[in-house]
Amino acid sequence: MTRHGRLALFAMGAAGLAALLVWNFQGLPAMGDASAYGDLLTYLSVAERRAQNAVSGMNFDIRATNTLFEELILVAATTGVTVLLRRLADEYEQPVETWESQWPAPPPVSEPVRAVALGVIGPIVVVGLALIAHGHLTPGGGVSGRRPHRRRRAARRLGRPDPPAPLGRLCASRGGG
Repeated sequence: MTRHGRLALFAMGAAGLAALLVWNFQGLPAMGDASAYGDLLTYLSVAERRAQNAVSGMNFDIRATNTLFEELILVAATTGVTVLLRRLADEYEQPVETWESQWPAPPPVSEPVRAVALGVIGPIVVVGLALIAHGHLTPGGGVSGRRPHRRRRAARRLGRPDPPAPLGRLCASRGGG
Protein backbone atom coordinates (compact mmCIF):
# COMPACT_ATOMS: atom_id res chain seq x y z
CA MET A 1 0.00 0.00 0.00
CA THR A 2 1.32 3.42 -0.89
CA ARG A 3 1.79 6.24 1.54
CA HIS A 4 -1.17 8.16 0.10
CA GLY A 5 -3.35 5.05 0.40
CA ARG A 6 -2.42 4.63 4.06
CA LEU A 7 -3.09 8.31 4.75
CA ALA A 8 -6.49 8.10 3.01
CA LEU A 9 -7.40 4.99 5.01
CA PHE A 10 -6.32 6.70 8.23
CA ALA A 11 -8.28 9.87 7.34
CA MET A 12 -11.45 7.84 6.77
CA GLY A 13 -11.05 6.00 10.07
CA ALA A 14 -10.23 9.20 11.97
CA ALA A 15 -13.22 11.01 10.44
CA GLY A 16 -15.51 8.12 11.40
CA LEU A 17 -14.16 8.08 14.95
CA ALA A 18 -14.55 11.85 15.26
CA ALA A 19 -18.15 11.63 14.02
CA LEU A 20 -18.94 8.91 16.57
CA LEU A 21 -17.38 10.94 19.39
CA VAL A 22 -19.35 14.07 18.48
CA TRP A 23 -22.56 12.04 18.22
CA ASN A 24 -21.95 10.42 21.64
CA PHE A 25 -20.96 13.67 23.36
CA GLN A 26 -24.20 15.33 22.23
CA GLY A 27 -26.22 12.81 24.25
CA LEU A 28 -24.42 13.48 27.54
CA PRO A 29 -26.33 15.26 30.31
CA ALA A 30 -25.23 18.76 31.26
CA MET A 31 -22.57 19.13 33.95
CA GLY A 32 -24.11 19.04 37.42
CA ASP A 33 -27.34 17.32 36.38
CA ALA A 34 -28.27 14.43 38.62
CA SER A 35 -28.72 11.08 36.93
CA ALA A 36 -31.47 8.59 37.74
CA TYR A 37 -28.83 5.86 37.76
CA GLY A 38 -27.25 7.22 40.92
CA ASP A 39 -30.51 7.06 42.85
CA LEU A 40 -31.26 3.58 41.49
CA LEU A 41 -27.83 2.21 42.41
CA THR A 42 -27.98 3.77 45.86
CA TYR A 43 -31.31 2.07 46.47
CA LEU A 44 -30.12 -1.28 45.09
CA SER A 45 -26.87 -1.33 47.02
CA VAL A 46 -28.28 -0.41 50.43
CA ALA A 47 -31.87 -1.63 50.58
CA GLU A 48 -31.90 -4.62 48.28
CA ARG A 49 -28.36 -5.90 48.82
CA ARG A 50 -28.20 -5.21 52.57
CA ALA A 51 -24.89 -3.35 52.26
CA GLN A 52 -23.70 -1.08 55.05
CA ASN A 53 -23.20 1.87 52.70
CA ALA A 54 -23.65 2.68 49.03
CA VAL A 55 -19.93 2.73 48.19
CA SER A 56 -19.23 -0.76 49.52
CA GLY A 57 -22.39 -2.12 47.93
CA MET A 58 -21.40 -0.62 44.60
CA ASN A 59 -17.83 -1.88 44.64
CA PHE A 60 -18.33 -5.37 45.97
CA ASP A 61 -21.75 -6.31 44.63
CA ILE A 62 -22.88 -4.34 41.61
CA ARG A 63 -19.44 -3.86 40.03
CA ALA A 64 -18.40 -7.44 40.78
CA THR A 65 -19.30 -8.60 37.28
CA ASN A 66 -17.19 -5.83 35.76
CA THR A 67 -14.25 -6.81 37.96
CA LEU A 68 -14.70 -10.48 37.11
CA PHE A 69 -14.55 -9.74 33.38
CA GLU A 70 -11.47 -7.53 33.86
CA GLU A 71 -9.72 -10.43 35.59
CA LEU A 72 -10.83 -12.77 32.81
CA ILE A 73 -9.24 -10.44 30.26
CA LEU A 74 -6.04 -10.40 32.33
CA VAL A 75 -5.94 -14.20 32.50
CA ALA A 76 -6.58 -14.49 28.76
CA ALA A 77 -3.82 -11.99 27.99
CA THR A 78 -1.24 -13.70 30.20
CA THR A 79 -2.20 -17.10 28.78
CA GLY A 80 -1.79 -15.75 25.26
CA VAL A 81 1.62 -14.26 26.02
CA THR A 82 2.72 -17.49 27.68
CA VAL A 83 1.64 -19.54 24.67
CA LEU A 84 3.29 -17.17 22.19
CA LEU A 85 6.58 -16.86 24.07
CA ARG A 86 7.06 -20.50 25.00
CA ARG A 87 10.19 -22.31 23.92
CA LEU A 88 9.69 -24.59 20.96
CA ALA A 89 11.44 -27.92 20.45
CA ASP A 90 13.69 -26.65 17.64
CA GLU A 91 14.84 -23.50 19.52
CA TYR A 92 18.17 -23.22 21.25
CA GLU A 93 19.99 -20.55 23.23
CA GLN A 94 23.06 -18.80 21.89
CA PRO A 95 25.94 -18.03 24.23
CA VAL A 96 25.99 -14.47 25.56
CA GLU A 97 29.21 -13.67 23.71
CA THR A 98 27.52 -14.45 20.39
CA TRP A 99 24.63 -12.04 20.68
CA GLU A 100 26.63 -9.35 22.53
CA SER A 101 29.06 -9.11 19.63
CA GLN A 102 26.19 -8.41 17.22
CA TRP A 103 25.04 -5.19 18.93
CA PRO A 104 26.78 -1.85 18.37
CA ALA A 105 28.05 0.17 21.30
CA PRO A 106 25.47 2.63 22.69
CA PRO A 107 26.05 6.31 21.99
CA PRO A 108 27.36 8.36 24.90
CA VAL A 109 24.83 10.33 26.95
CA SER A 110 24.98 14.02 26.07
CA GLU A 111 25.58 16.68 28.72
CA PRO A 112 22.11 18.33 28.42
CA VAL A 113 20.38 14.95 28.84
CA ARG A 114 22.58 14.18 31.84
CA ALA A 115 21.84 17.60 33.40
CA VAL A 116 18.07 17.24 32.96
CA ALA A 117 18.14 13.65 34.25
CA LEU A 118 20.03 14.67 37.38
CA GLY A 119 17.73 17.71 37.83
CA VAL A 120 14.51 15.68 37.86
CA ILE A 121 15.64 13.06 40.37
CA GLY A 122 14.71 15.24 43.37
CA PRO A 123 11.16 16.09 42.21
CA ILE A 124 10.56 12.47 41.22
CA VAL A 125 11.58 11.31 44.71
CA VAL A 126 9.29 13.89 46.35
CA VAL A 127 6.29 12.91 44.19
CA GLY A 128 6.92 9.21 44.78
CA LEU A 129 7.20 9.61 48.53
CA ALA A 130 4.04 11.75 48.60
CA LEU A 131 2.14 9.09 46.65
CA ILE A 132 3.38 6.37 48.99
CA ALA A 133 2.66 8.39 52.12
CA HIS A 134 -0.85 9.30 51.01
CA GLY A 135 -1.56 6.00 49.29
CA HIS A 136 -4.48 5.17 51.55
CA LEU A 137 -6.37 8.06 49.96
CA THR A 138 -6.00 6.79 46.38
CA PRO A 139 -7.97 3.93 44.79
CA GLY A 140 -4.81 1.91 44.07
CA GLY A 141 -3.28 2.43 47.49
CA GLY A 142 0.44 3.14 47.75
CA VAL A 143 1.19 0.99 44.71
CA SER A 144 1.26 4.03 42.42
CA GLY A 145 4.21 5.44 44.36
CA ARG A 146 6.51 2.81 42.90
CA ARG A 147 6.22 4.23 39.40
CA PRO A 148 7.99 7.54 40.14
CA HIS A 149 10.75 5.63 41.91
CA ARG A 150 11.28 3.55 38.77
CA ARG A 151 11.56 6.80 36.80
CA ARG A 152 14.10 7.99 39.36
CA ARG A 153 16.25 4.95 38.61
CA ALA A 154 16.01 5.60 34.88
CA ALA A 155 16.98 9.26 35.38
CA ARG A 156 19.87 8.22 37.60
CA ARG A 157 21.12 5.87 34.90
CA LEU A 158 20.92 8.61 32.28
CA GLY A 159 22.80 10.95 34.60
CA ARG A 160 25.79 8.65 34.95
CA PRO A 161 28.93 9.44 33.00
CA ASP A 162 29.45 5.70 32.39
CA PRO A 163 26.75 3.43 30.96
CA PRO A 164 24.90 0.93 33.19
CA ALA A 165 26.44 -2.48 33.89
CA PRO A 166 25.13 -4.52 30.92
CA LEU A 167 25.91 -1.72 28.46
CA GLY A 168 29.25 -1.09 30.15
CA ARG A 169 30.20 -4.73 29.73
CA LEU A 170 29.11 -4.54 26.10
CA CYS A 171 31.17 -1.40 25.48
CA ALA A 172 34.19 -2.88 27.22
CA SER A 173 33.92 -6.04 25.11
CA ARG A 174 33.86 -3.91 21.93
CA GLY A 175 36.82 -1.80 23.02
CA GLY A 176 34.70 1.25 23.92
CA GLY A 177 34.53 3.15 27.21
